[in-house]
Amino acid sequence: MLIFVLIVCTTSCQTDIELCEQPVHPHLTKVTMNYDFSSYPYSHPDTMLILAERVINVKKYEMQEDVKSGLGSFLLGAPDLFADSLDQAHPDSLSSFQMSSGTYKLLTFSKNDKIFDYSNLDSIGNVEHSRWNFNSLGLNYRAYPATSDSVKKILGTWKDYNAYTDYVLTTPEMMAYDTLEIVKFHEGNNQLTFHPSPVTQHVMLSFDIRKVAASNAGALSFRIDSVKVDLAGVPAAYQLYTGWMDTHKTYKIASVMQMDGTDDFGTGDIHCSTAFDVTGIISGSQADIPSGPGILQVILYTTVRKDGQESLHRVQGKINLYHTLRDSGLLEYSDDESKVRQLAKSGTLAIATPLEIDGENILKVGSDDWGIDYWVPEGSEVIVEL
Repeated sequence: MLIFVLIVCTTSCQTDIELCEQPVHPHLTKVTMNYDFSSYPYSHPDTMLILAERVINVKKYEMQEDVKSGLGSFLLGAPDLFADSLDQAHPDSLSSFQMSSGTYKLLTFSKNDKIFDYSNLDSIGNVEHSRWNFNSLGLNYRAYPATSDSVKKILGTWKDYNAYTDYVLTTPEMMAYDTLEIVKFHEGNNQLTFHPSPVTQHVMLSFDIRKVAASNAGALSFRIDSVKVDLAGVPAAYQLYTGWMDTHKTYKIASVMQMDGTDDFGTGDIHCSTAFDVTGIISGSQADIPSGPGILQVILYTTVRKDGQESLHRVQGKINLYHTLRDSGLLEYSDDESKVRQLAKSGTLAIATPLEIDGENILKVGSDDWGIDYWVPEGSEVIVEL
C-alpha cells in the first residue's frame, strides 16, 4: 500500500515544482500585456520593458513589447513550450506571454539612455536568480560636467557660485513607466493594461525682472538681451518601483529663459519663464543657505547706454528657493528629510520677489524675515565695449 502511494505522488503534476511533461503545461497561463497612453502628455515610446515577479514560490520574468504592434518577446524566463504553433515559430513576435499562474508584482518602463544610467538598476535586479528586488531598483541620472558641450551650449561662459555638483539634461523624449503591486494571473487567458506616466515632473519656473534707474547714473538706459538660469537640487537617483528619491546627492540643470516680448531701453517689468522635466527639485534645509540644492542662479546679458556709449554686460545673481519649493506641493519629504517623492506630475515655481536690476547690477531687495525668497547680487562684468 505504501509503495502505491509513493508511485501516485511521484507521477502526479506538482503545481509549483512544475514537473509535468504535457504538450501544453497545465500551470502556465497566457497573459496579454496592453498599454493605454491616452493620458500620457508626450509622444509615447516605441518599446516598453516589463519586469514581473511572482510573490509566492518566487519566479521572475523579463519581457519587451512593441507598443504599436502589441507583439513582444521574452528576455528572461521564457518557457520551453509555447501554447500554439505561431508562438513556437515566432518567439520574438508573441501576442501574449506564457507565465506561471500566481500573484505578481509588475514594473514596466521605457529607456532613455541619454538622460539615465541603467547599470545600477540592472546590477540590483540581477543579484538574485528568482527576484527583481523591486524596492531597491535605482534609476541614476547621467551626470554632465560644466565643461561638457551640452552644458556650455546653454550657459556659455560665466562664473559658477554654486559649483558643488554636475548637471543633468532634459529631453522631449521622456521615460514612461507604470507599476502594479498585486496582480493575480489565473490559468487560461489573462488581459492586463498598463497606464504609463512620465518618470519626470513638468516644472514651470517663472519670475519678473524689474528694470529700475541706477542711482547717480546720469543718462544711463539699458536693455535685457537674454536670461539664463542654473537650478540646483535634482536628486541623483530615483527608486523606480517605490518612487522615493535620496536627498543626499543632487545635480543641477540649466536653461535659457523665455522673455515675454522683446525688451527695449525703457523701464518696466519683463516676465520670464522656462520649463524643466526632471524627477524632482528639492530645497536646502534652510532658507538662508547660500549654496547647495534649492539655489537658483541667474545670468543676465544686458546692453547699457551711458554717456553716448554702449557696452555689453553679464550680470549675475542668485536666490535660495526654499519657500518657493516647499510651498509648491510638488514633493513629499520623509520625516527625517532624507527622502522625497513626487506629489504631482506637473507644477509651478513662481518666484514672488521680482529681480530688480539697474543694467549693471542686481539689487538686493527683501529679507528672509518676511518668509519669502529674495535675490542676492553676485557681481557683473563688462563683456564688450561697443
